[in-house]
Amino acid sequence: MTDSTVNSEQRTMSKSESSLLARLQKLASLLRKNPGFSLMGLNVSLLLAAFLVFDPFGWIRTSYLDAEPLLRVAPARIDVIEVRDLSVEGQAGFSIQRSDAVAVKEERPENGVEPSEEQKLIDSVQGFQWNLKTEAGEVGYADVQRLARLLYSLQRSRKYYELDNDTSALKEYNLEHGLEINVILDDGSRSEILVGRSSIRGNESYVLVDDSIYLVQENLRRDLGAGNAEYFRNRQMIPIQGRDSVTRLNVRFKNPTLAGYRNVELARAGGDWRMLQPEVGSVRPTEMNLLLDDLLDIRAREFLDEVPPRLDNKQAMELSLVYRSSMGSPGTFTLEVLGKKSYDSYLFRTEDGQLFEGNSLYIEKLLAPEQSLLDRGEEPMDFRMP
Repeated sequence: MTDSTVNSEQRTMSKSESSLLARLQKLASLLRKNPGFSLMGLNVSLLLAAFLVFDPFGWIRTSYLDAEPLLRVAPARIDVIEVRDLSVEGQAGFSIQRSDAVAVKEERPENGVEPSEEQKLIDSVQGFQWNLKTEAGEVGYADVQRLARLLYSLQRSRKYYELDNDTSALKEYNLEHGLEINVILDDGSRSEILVGRSSIRGNESYVLVDDSIYLVQENLRRDLGAGNAEYFRNRQMIPIQGRDSVTRLNVRFKNPTLAGYRNVELARAGGDWRMLQPEVGSVRPTEMNLLLDDLLDIRAREFLDEVPPRLDNKQAMELSLVYRSSMGSPGTFTLEVLGKKSYDSYLFRTEDGQLFEGNSLYIEKLLAPEQSLLDRGEEPMDFRMP
């Protein structure tokens, strides 16, 4: 490159810089002379920035989680949820209706860890009694955990992956004969969602909302129990809220001589638990808390009509839990353990005759409570120091 070429390029760059500087100076002079124009430009810039940040019309969706959910509403505003299987001609379906508020004891997060969004939703749902009404007109309690899971899945399902809506698509995604959900709020407004088939992977669903088809990243058919009311039948069999409500636990074995077990009696004295039978002494608090949490969390995995044959009933027992309700009044809940089915699976029967299969890892601690629960202090060494 020659010196003349370099000088020419430098002169061109100098002229461009001078021209740009002159334009900036001219613009600055214009803004000084017209403050109204300057203020308007600032307002337009701020308005544009707010539009990009808040996206009030939902035009800008950068990711799936930023998109509008199928349903986002506080459980306290839900009046009733109606579910109907359109593949069954003439089916009335079932409904879950919000009823009376329930006093729920607020528990502080353990170790300062905030509960998950799903747990917060479960806590909100637990603040009410929910009644399940079947197609046959039978009314009972709905399961809080499964209802909360359905609401959580609807909240996480987003209107992001929109698909073509035509006759062939409705048939392909089984939206012509899907599961219809109607969520009716306390002000009379309603949200209607039609759930088609699940995706091949099984963790996604095709839904129809406001004449638009979406692929959402939740298995809604699973969380709807495939439209079966029995899925939402209450599974929480012990109606006691938290271990701190329990004041006494009695265990009476039905075949004590056959298996060599002894009845158990545990009672709370102030803030501590003591064993009164089969031995007397203090109970290790950690083990007692684990036992109570396990018992209170027994859920019905399956309801049965009759006791199966050849059930191992050597560990058959009757559990009696004395507790104080949220209103402070005392109560007693009795649960029969009819026998053991597998490693941690047992057959239970409630006082009103409900027969169900459930799981427990800690019931076995009641077979030899003096070893598993009793606080014997520091165990002596089994060897002599030299």
